[in-house]
Amino acid sequence: MTMLVAVFVLIRPVEISTVDNTHLIKSFFQGDTKMWSHIFSTQNQMEIDGNPMGVIVPSSILPAMELERFYEGLRDVSSPVLIVLLAGNSLNAGNGNIQTCRSCIFKSIDGEINLSNDKIYSLISRNIASDELSTFQAEESVFVHTPYLKHFFPNAELLPIIIKDDTSIEELLTLRDFLYSDIIGQNVLFIASTNFSSGFPIALSAYHDQYTTKELGKFSLKNIFNLDVDSKPALYMLMSMMEKYENRKTSLVFNISSQKFSLNPQEKTSYFSFWTFNKEDPVSEATSVKKSNLSKPEAGVNILSVGNIKSDADLGVLAGWNFANIDSFDSVNLKQFRDIRGENDNFFLGNDFIVFDVPDGQCIQKIYENFDINFCKYSSSESEVLKDQLKTIRELRNDKSLIYLLYGFSGSEEENDRKKIARQFIDNGVDIFVGRGISEVLPIEYYRKSLIIYSLGDFLTDSKLANELTSNSSGMIAGINISENNYGLYLYPIDIVNGYPKLKSFIERIKINMMVFTDLHMTSRFYTKDENNGIVTFSR
Repeated sequence: MTMLVAVFVLIRPVEISTVDNTHLIKSFFQGDTKMWSHIFSTQNQMEIDGNPMGVIVPSSILPAMELERFYEGLRDVSSPVLIVLLAGNSLNAGNGNIQTCRSCIFKSIDGEINLSNDKIYSLISRNIASDELSTFQAEESVFVHTPYLKHFFPNAELLPIIIKDDTSIEELLTLRDFLYSDIIGQNVLFIASTNFSSGFPIALSAYHDQYTTKELGKFSLKNIFNLDVDSKPALYMLMSMMEKYENRKTSLVFNISSQKFSLNPQEKTSYFSFWTFNKEDPVSEATSVKKSNLSKPEAGVNILSVGNIKSDADLGVLAGWNFANIDSFDSVNLKQFRDIRGENDNFFLGNDFIVFDVPDGQCIQKIYENFDINFCKYSSSESEVLKDQLKTIRELRNDKSLIYLLYGFSGSEEENDRKKIARQFIDNGVDIFVGRGISEVLPIEYYRKSLIIYSLGDFLTDSKLANELTSNSSGMIAGINISENNYGLYLYPIDIVNGYPKLKSFIERIKINMMVFTDLHMTSRFYTKDENNGIVTFSR
């Protein structure tokens, strides 16, 4: 007898996804539940003061644990209904200067983030922003944050905005006015996603970063475009919104260099900074620092010094660097600015003053906050002339004065003669002595709580440079931070190759920095130093 066996196979119905994957925005560790569970289990959340309306966070996943600690602390003090995420456009992608996305799908292990569709539509329909899916699919500074936002603020709606670097102030103000009028009265959190002081070795990045810390601490909106920041427009938008809402109290919660994440020296570093913006408290200071291992930013001034300048250059002392606004210079000097700016403007950002040259025998006075700064230049060592020069220095001296002297050596002096001249000027009131006229870089000296830089070598010396770009020389650029109590000296050795300043290789920089610091072992105990990276701090 034939037996019939009936086999029943239970077939699970196929779920038809309603998600269009072409609109899905990737994120780091996409769908990796174990990884994100590990990140979200981080202990020791950051302490956040007040109820911030605005924050600055890094645009990189490298500080993943620090991002978790910050957002967890933020969740305890903030419950936004709307999050406006302002990010840069690192790839310069898309058509519009200001971009948003109405079809983007941001997914994480906690689900899909809610978009503020009505506000996105309003931005697009009013031609304030363009709808650019592909830009959001590529821009890390946006999707690095969406898993955190969904996890810690699951019910908030997101308004993502990407801004190109060349967006005009008029366009930014139009966006600001729209956001202010459209969201006033709502519980909103503004986030600027950006890194600071990117693309340079640690000495230059650290020099730029302490300037950034000082300026953000003062809520200096007018100086945003002189900061070394990956997205100046995103930062400007955040701070202009904070100004509109009167949230000008800034707090630096945490700050760390990307070098800390690597055992090997990195040629290109960034600073990852976490800031909050609150309503001003009239009984407290405008700036605070929430992390105990951070010191309060001191009021100070940043002065960038360079080596020998060719005789017919008339570059002067610049109050900060803005290449776009130097059209008043004649054609020769304008060409030299193009040559020395390097591959991008960032080389000269992060300064209050850049000292290229001062007319011989003269002093230029600049007032900057608590400092009465006199930039002087002398060159004659004749006895009677020297007496008059020293008398002028003494007359310039007062409680608030800072005297910066360029001195033109002939190049034929004995070492002891150079020391004698420099120390005479220090004895009579000079704070910073910078020698010119010697082609090689010489060791620095700390004398009577003042700084002596005998020579920074060459910077611009070839008369052919302005037209033929054939100059090749070398030297040192020195970033000097002067505060009430300290000098910070940041050195970066350079080669001038075909008219462009290039940082020397890491090994070359170490050799030169250690040579420059040689005499410090004999001259001072009042300093801390990082010889390899060219960073020294002196007491004043």
